[in-house]
Amino acid sequence: MKVKVILSAFNRPDLLPIQVKSIQKYLKNDHEIIVVHDSRDNQYVDEFVEVCETLGVSFHHHDSVSGKTPSQYHGESIQWAYDTIIKYECVDDLTLVLDHDMFLIDELDLVEYVGDNDIAGCQQHRGPVEYVWPGLAMFKYQSIKDIEFDFL
Repeated sequence: MKVKVILSAFNRPDLLPIQVKSIQKYLKNDHEIIVVHDSRDNQYVDEFVEVCETLGVSFHHHDSVSGKTPSQYHGESIQWAYDTIIKYECVDDLTLVLDHDMFLIDELDLVEYVGDNDIAGCQQHRGPVEYVWPGLAMFKYQSIKDIEFDFL
């Protein structure tokens, strides 16, 4: 099973090479890296494109509408990635979504880690709501494709 790594990037093109190199070094599975850059303007788009071309990873740009909280921006970009990339390009894969400032620091076999589970990640609590934080989430799309996800 191939691992598709979706990196949620925002205004820090300098972090991207470090993050990609950590994934390439420590992720033991056959994988593909896809960068989703979220922005309210195009200030860093050219830098992200250049870094992605240099590193040989896919780049997608999502434009957000101004006036929201950081959590709303993040949820919106992950929802966009889910609806436009994951549903079509990650159908038979294990998908790992990582926030822009998270790095692997040790060897990881993600297929083994997730095992028979359909979803894994960092569980969060906000009031009465429990959820998997979309900054660190893993799932098998074939197992969850009939579930309606709302990252917003």
